[in-house]
Amino acid sequence: MSLVTQNVFDEVAQLCYESGLRYQRRSEQQTLSEDMQVYLADTMGELMIFCAAADVVFVGGSLIERGGHNPLEPALLGKPVLCGQHTFNFASITEGLSQAGALIQVSQAEQVMHQAANWFARHEERLKAGEAAKAYVAQHTGALDRLTAQLEKML
Repeated sequence: MSLVTQNVFDEVAQLCYESGLRYQRRSEQQTLSEDMQVYLADTMGELMIFCAAADVVFVGGSLIERGGHNPLEPALLGKPVLCGQHTFNFASITEGLSQAGALIQVSQAEQVMHQAANWFARHEERLKAGEAAKAYVAQHTGALDRLTAQLEKML
């Protein structure tokens, strides 16, 4: 893990501490306490584990001009997806998931919380968005095989 990444995790832990939130860091590998409010996933390579456990997934990096992570990962698991406006690195996927009803883009952190609360309050709507995510991924599965077949015809 890079020093920059570690510093970000440390900053988030400090914010949790200063806010009075009871938190635990994944890297400390302790048994989870029942009164924990925040589980800080400060390890690398385990994103799909956390997506699988979630009811709603926010794709990080997308609220700032950095570009978000791949929204197909939570979509593959049938999770409704929230992301910011900065998705240039996955623009067509973001647009497709949005049109399918599986993803909602927001512009501010407060809107992430509002939409997540909305989906938690509307169970059927959340499930419908998750099913739309799964359907979108299934519809686009096999693209490499189709592309290879097209290229072979040209050669």
